[in-house]
Amino acid sequence: MRPILLIVILFCAVLLSAQQKKQTLAVLEIEDRGAGMTPELLATASDYLRGKLVAANVFLVVPKDAVMRAVIKEQKKETWRDCYDPACRVDLGHALAADTVLSSMVMKLGDSYTVTVELVDIAKEVTIRGASGTFDGSEDAFKGLIEKMVARLTGQKPEKAPATPAAKVDPSEKLKGSVDLQEKSKVEKPLAPIEKRKSPVEAFEMRGEVAIDRDNKLTWQRGHSGPLDLVKATGYCEELVLGGFNDWRVPTISELRTLVVGCPNTAPEGVCPVQDDCVGADCAEQVKPKDCSCKAHKGPGEKGTYWQKGVWKYNGGRYDFFWSRSLISGPYEEAWGILFSDGVVTTVDVSGRYYVRCVR
Repeated sequence: MRPILLIVILFCAVLLSAQQKKQTLAVLEIEDRGAGMTPELLATASDYLRGKLVAANVFLVVPKDAVMRAVIKEQKKETWRDCYDPACRVDLGHALAADTVLSSMVMKLGDSYTVTVELVDIAKEVTIRGASGTFDGSEDAFKGLIEKMVARLTGQKPEKAPATPAAKVDPSEKLKGSVDLQEKSKVEKPLAPIEKRKSPVEAFEMRGEVAIDRDNKLTWQRGHSGPLDLVKATGYCEELVLGGFNDWRVPTISELRTLVVGCPNTAPEGVCPVQDDCVGADCAEQVKPKDCSCKAHKGPGEKGTYWQKGVWKYNGGRYDFFWSRSLISGPYEEAWGILFSDGVVTTVDVSGRYYVRCVR
């Protein structure tokens, strides 16, 4: 028995050691060095880069707002741009107790755009890993290059689109782990007439500004909020009066996944482990990028989104991240959500500003 016990102990020690080897990473915003990109596009690309690194589950990524607070408070800087020099990056890493800092830049040389990323070891004050690549200036190519660089930085292979069909959710299965909201009096009015369905496979009935999913017994807002942090998104839904109802709320992550169409991994009952009963740090450790995402802009919805075409009204940008109210435990306040342009299920800092589609 002793040899078996020794093997078990050694195995557990190896697992613990592997977890302890994870480095804490602070990601700076992408710097524009003459590329002429809009601040909005750079901010979105930076958030996408950060989200991909979180999903890769290789680093412990410091949330964006924590880095920004350190830039302003600890380093006495007013903007991200003031902390692009090497000395500030090292000081910033120390202030955040980070092991590494990732800095990125985009520049234009001739007709091509070049992106360069550097991973700096704070203790040694040297670049330990880097990546560089060119693209044609389009947003899709920029996004694809970011994905390749993340794969290179994390030592993972670029994602491939899965070929398995999407799974259907069991209508009788009740969602677990939902957060109870305070009861308030319901206001119900006659709904608008049912619209004619655009195709026989649609799972929703549209009635004016709401979409009814009878299989899952959920009613959704067809539109959405503007960019809001999670607290304001919660207030937005609680104050919403739409379709004759006033009992709207932010969806749980399992409810939000019922909107995913065309991505077998993150559709209901897909291989992605994140559900209402699996949202904590332990669950996040199980997440593999290939299991919780699909190929970008290859879904059946408008502009390749992974939702039902013809159902949802969307007037945001290309990177359509929507909140859930499912929180993840840990040193930072984060919540799960879905980036529908990629079908990605991932976490973001609750102080970030994203969209919410309310449910009841």
